Amino acid sequence: MVQDAAVMEFLALCGKPLINSPSAQPLVKIFTQNFYVIRGPENVKALFKSSWACTSIPFVKFALGYAFGLPVKALGLYDKDDSGGGHLPHPGNTVEARNRIDYRVYQSLSRFLEGKGL
Repeated sequence: MVQDAAVMEFLALCGKPLINSPSAQPLVKIFTQNFYVIRGPENVKALFKSSWACTSIPFVKFALGYAFGLPVKALGLYDKDDSGGGHLPHPGNTVEARNRIDYRVYQSLSRFLEGKGL
């Protein structure tokens, strides 16, 4: 599910429009929040394919902020990580090894969504 107010901004960052317009996607209201349910394989592919904005940090930050309500101050830590997601940090990065959020997220996704973790 994607929050109503942010869905168009997120999709614009991904560079891929939904096959069906957002108005054709089901809207779910949970307490005071409205969410679109993105359905259909082509729409899901549009969210995740061919875009830096839909990978790791930008996507995780979007999900944590809009879907789980992580405070803005905590989300700022994601912006400070300029080390990249690889095992070796980008040259000239300014993040301490223990604060490499992108790398830790990648490790977790790899561990729990592939191989023995399934």
